[in-house]
Amino acid sequence: MKHLLSLLLCIAGCFTSQAKNGVYNAADFGIKADTTFNSAKAIQKAIDTCARNGGGTVIVPAGDYLCSTIWLDDNVTLYLSNGCTLYASRNMADYEGASLQRGAGDMPTAQLLIGAIGKKNIGVEGRGTIHCRAHRYSYQRDPVTDDHDNDRVTGREVRNAHNYGVDYRTKWRKTAPYTSAIYLVDCENVLLRDSRVIEANGWSVH
Repeated sequence: MKHLLSLLLCIAGCFTSQAKNGVYNAADFGIKADTTFNSAKAIQKAIDTCARNGGGTVIVPAGDYLCSTIWLDDNVTLYLSNGCTLYASRNMADYEGASLQRGAGDMPTAQLLIGAIGKKNIGVEGRGTIHCRAHRYSYQRDPVTDDHDNDRVTGREVRNAHNYGVDYRTKWRKTAPYTSAIYLVDCENVLLRDSRVIEANGWSVH
């Protein structure tokens, strides 16, 4: 019993030490390496706890995680460990309250995976991956045969391509959600290092 008590005190001391050093493991807040379970709330809880205690680093260990919007806070770095992949949710409902009304190109809105507005001393580091799971479908633009239509940019593209034996009518259109991997607005002292972004359906980094 005495040995068990000593072990428990030792473990408690380790967690206390982690908090003092400003290092928080998101696994202690309920994330699951399961792409059917959305771990965003658990990661957010870790970030909020870290910020409330003065800041530091939130570590996401190796594993595949389903995720929607995560908001960074002052003095917090999100560290994506080697072998960690955050997979963006394809469910629009998961981004409620985290869609920007102004997108880019063919995006009417932009959803956020990792975001911050007006924050200081923040970062995303580590050799993990942010996978935004972009989805697109192909469609055919109308053939342009009228000379008047060829004055339009699209018309000129199709006509010029045809002259070189290329059918330029096939295009690709994105489908919602238009997830941006890292979207920061009015932030100061930002460090982004080592992490990889793939298949962004909005901005990779803004």
